[in-house]
Amino acid sequence: MIKNDKTVVIPPVYKSLGKAFVEGVLIAETENSLYGLLNKEGDWVIQPKYKQLFNYSGKVLAAKIKNWKLIDLNENIIKSFPDNFTFISDFVQNIAIFSLTIDGSTKYGLINTQGDFVLNATCEKILPNPDNGYWQILVNNKWKMFKENIGLINTEEYLDFSKVN
Repeated sequence: MIKNDKTVVIPPVYKSLGKAFVEGVLIAETENSLYGLLNKEGDWVIQPKYKQLFNYSGKVLAAKIKNWKLIDLNENIIKSFPDNFTFISDFVQNIAIFSLTIDGSTKYGLINTQGDFVLNATCEKILPNPDNGYWQILVNNKWKMFKENIGLINTEEYLDFSKVN
């Protein structure tokens, strides 16, 4: 990574780097496929020891060694999850997509930065980018919308144009 004045901040020795710094930290993947967090000076904030890492939310990180965990920047564990739990996305507006696999069937849900389920794993699909805070969710082969403070919204009722004159 190079600054505008052409000084090297983070040398090109990493397999990959995250999309952007979030509150001064960036995910870095080493050549042996382990992930950690770098600061803007290129120093390790969290040493590379994780098999997977999702971007820092400003509060927590989703990190995996064996099982997924929510951790803070001091690597304190906020919450641990079972083997059948997988983080699917970064936190967006303090909510991330997760999946649960039970008896070979995978369902998706939403979780917040405290590790609480905002929407249980009952969905066939959740699109990763909420539009104005509304998540697009496929439940029982029907697209619905979800907003944390409202819940599931049946789009057929919400978008009923038969009432328009």
